[in-house]
Amino acid sequence: MQTDVIWIILALLALVVGAFVVLRHFTSRGSAPAEQGDTQFKDGLPITPRDERELPQTSQDDEDALSSMAAVAASSPVVTSPTVATSPVMNTPADTPSTSAALENAADDLAVSDNAIDAQSQANPSDVEPSAQMQALDAQFEQNSPVLDRHLSAQQDFEQKNDPLLNAETTITIVIQPRGNFASLSGQKVLELVRAYGLKYGAMSMFHRYAYEDGSGDLWFSMLGLDYDGVREFDLNTITSNHFTGVILFLPLPNPHAQRGFDSMVEVAKMMADELDADLLDENHSPLDDVELAKLRAQVINY
Repeated sequence: MQTDVIWIILALLALVVGAFVVLRHFTSRGSAPAEQGDTQFKDGLPITPRDERELPQTSQDDEDALSSMAAVAASSPVVTSPTVATSPVMNTPADTPSTSAALENAADDLAVSDNAIDAQSQANPSDVEPSAQMQALDAQFEQNSPVLDRHLSAQQDFEQKNDPLLNAETTITIVIQPRGNFASLSGQKVLELVRAYGLKYGAMSMFHRYAYEDGSGDLWFSMLGLDYDGVREFDLNTITSNHFTGVILFLPLPNPHAQRGFDSMVEVAKMMADELDADLLDENHSPLDDVELAKLRAQVINY
């Protein structure tokens, strides 16, 4: 029984001591700011109340830079320099030579220069020799230059391909004319013929036959239209509404492929004549049979 009483007394003492410690702790926290002074700390940094903070003192001597500059500029006197009127300086006739005299002097100078050049060329004839040497070299280059020959040949082929009559001296002509006094050939039929026999529309508004049907290679022969007014070019914009009395195939000479071009032209002319029920005529509208065609072929070979 006594033991229980002792334990109860000890428990009460422990409670009293704990309450005293807690009370003292809170009391010390409440009085700490007063004991430490006016400065408070948070996270190790001092905290000063807003009303106790020191405000920066503005100095009357620190003026705005722009205001100072404006004041200095306003206080500085404005100095203006007087304007001095100047008049242009004119040369009098006594100061400068006349125009005619200047021209005479220039002419004399040129004459002296020309005489000096002539005298120098006569004294040193070797200076003139390079020009003659260059001319000789150019002539030799033109005579013995395969590159130049190929270029000239390519240029000639291009010109002949784009203008078959450019270098022509004569032509071998075959006229294809439908039979009958009032027979005509429609433009639509002409288009069918050129498509069938590989002719291509090109230079001088004519159809041309080349070595290959795609329009590449050397020019073999060309074709023009014929109506009551004579030879007629082809206009692709109106050809379908046009009518022709016939067509003309011609081979310009000279031609590097004259024989082959003539044989191809005769072959195409015969096929067109069969399809159109037409006659083959020469340039004088005389009939062309195999004998006459053979004569024309010999003329082409011997040209």
